[in-house]
Amino acid sequence: MRNRIEYSDAAKLALSLCLFLASWVPWVGEAKAEPGSCWQVGTPIATYWAGPAITDAVARQMVEGGFNLVWCGSEAELDVAHRHGLRGQLTSGLFTPASLDDPDRRQQLDALIARVSKHPALYSYHLIDEPSAAQFPALGKLVAYLRQRDPLHLAYINLFPTYANNQQLGTKGDTVTAYAEHLRLYVEQVKPSLISYDHYQFRLKGDSDQYFLNLAMIRRAALQAGMPFLNIVQACTWAPDAMRIPNADELRYLVYTTAAYGAQGISYYVYAHPNHHGSLVSAWTGRRDRSTTQSNRTIASSSLSRRSSSRCVRSARITPRCANVAASHCHRMPSSASIRRRRPSRREAFCSVSSALGRGRLT
Repeated sequence: MRNRIEYSDAAKLALSLCLFLASWVPWVGEAKAEPGSCWQVGTPIATYWAGPAITDAVARQMVEGGFNLVWCGSEAELDVAHRHGLRGQLTSGLFTPASLDDPDRRQQLDALIARVSKHPALYSYHLIDEPSAAQFPALGKLVAYLRQRDPLHLAYINLFPTYANNQQLGTKGDTVTAYAEHLRLYVEQVKPSLISYDHYQFRLKGDSDQYFLNLAMIRRAALQAGMPFLNIVQACTWAPDAMRIPNADELRYLVYTTAAYGAQGISYYVYAHPNHHGSLVSAWTGRRDRSTTQSNRTIASSSLSRRSSSRCVRSARITPRCANVAASHCHRMPSSASIRRRRPSRREAFCSVSSALGRGRLT
């Protein structure tokens, strides 16, 4: 695999169309829950990880960047988000399983939910990032508690990638076995409304070989559970000696492949955070990040980020009316998901992604 992805716009569009058109057919599945009875994705999610406090100036920049979901650390920040037509994901130290075991904290949690659940900007409650399977039972109780008191808003949890080790995942086996069990336990014990995960593939020398494997496993788990999924993609480096800053073509590649696999959300790691170089905020303001030893170029302009996110959102908007039946690659299949070694025939020009998940075809 080349060290960087530098395809023409036509080639990138062809790849996206091949993936996308082979992935969707008109929806003929079971009826969905009635709107208003439980949380619904609504407009597909375009968000970020690690951003600043939401002020009017920051909110305007979020709108300019194509985001529609922002992180809010207070009810006042929800007010700001609402003024700018943004949805808010609320963070609080009360959104932990420990709050259910402490009468005082539980009372505070109930009061907070009662206040914010009717806020017009509220979209979700952030609970935890990358929990181990050992934490799933307690998180399941918290998710059920929040859902009982506020069924209209998402309890958000983000999962590890496939390259997490067994100790982190809390499961045993090789990469596929351990990760599949991690996902199974998560769906069964937590009963989430959405599956979110992160995967950062762009190394200083070459790329991780598990990007499509991870994407395929998440897609399959989400389809089997009947719920949407969100992908957090790499948009910076936090270890310049090991990870590189994605270039503009690589950022498009992440967004378009995520949409083609049927995701209902995209998130960028990171917006801006100490010791993270080449972040989106520096890209949007046009500043170069001089603290990294890499090329000192920003990954994208504001217009690129806005176009990529908006195209992902537009593509994802058709999926509630469709059933995702296959994620297919035209001619050349990614090595991380492939078990075929020979050159495909004409009939196999569109071949479904094969992986160690099963006997070949993901359906």
